[in-house]
Amino acid sequence: RVFGKWRFLTYQCLVIQFVAFSLCLTSHFVPKLRRLKDYFFTSIAFPVGMTVVTSFWGIWFIAGRENIFPDTMEAFYPPWLNHVTHTIIAPINLAELVFVRHSYLSDRKAYMPLLGYIFSYTSFLLYIRFQTGRFVYPFLNKMDAIPVGAYIVGLVVYTVFIYKSGKYIHNLIHGVKSLKGACMGKQPKKLSDQSMNKPETPTFATVFVSAQVACLRIKKRAQECQNQEVPKLFWRLKMEAIPMQTNSLQ
Repeated sequence: RVFGKWRFLTYQCLVIQFVAFSLCLTSHFVPKLRRLKDYFFTSIAFPVGMTVVTSFWGIWFIAGRENIFPDTMEAFYPPWLNHVTHTIIAPINLAELVFVRHSYLSDRKAYMPLLGYIFSYTSFLLYIRFQTGRFVYPFLNKMDAIPVGAYIVGLVVYTVFIYKSGKYIHNLIHGVKSLKGACMGKQPKKLSDQSMNKPETPTFATVFVSAQVACLRIKKRAQECQNQEVPKLFWRLKMEAIPMQTNSLQ
């Protein structure tokens, strides 16, 4: 068969997930790989993995399993293996997105590898179609050219939507200040001198620490006043009060 297992998006997705989580593990020991790990996971691994899972089960329940995974395949592709390749990828990617903070780059930089991979795989499918006369996936063979084109365009839009949704959820959980700007891929604006001088909204931790520091300063100032400044101030006020008393007597 042409290109063997590499013609299936599921197999390519497994390789992508292996590379992504290998980078996640290696980056703990090699910090220089963290930027590459974040870039690869956010722009390739997460959107492709979630697209594979949701599109597979969507076709299964909407068009029927015979159009995506016939009964005859269970003889050499058991159900547990089907769930390993088409189900467990989604919760693992969601857990990585929710519990680990990643650095999202601008949408333009993320779209380049994502759209490049989608277009390359689409070209790969069309090449196999022209070479063999059939698509890799049975349900595409039942469609005409226009529905196939509409399905491919819709899948591209859906994959981009998965990327944007993942970025939104990540920024929402991990507390990005400008959520709308982060989701739209906008870079934060440069602060002017006046805006930089404006005080930030204090949190509970900053208020608590500031109160402790203020208490220590007041206590230290009170001790200094007791030792030095209070006697001086007392005698100064007393000397100023003497002329006032003499004037009143006159």
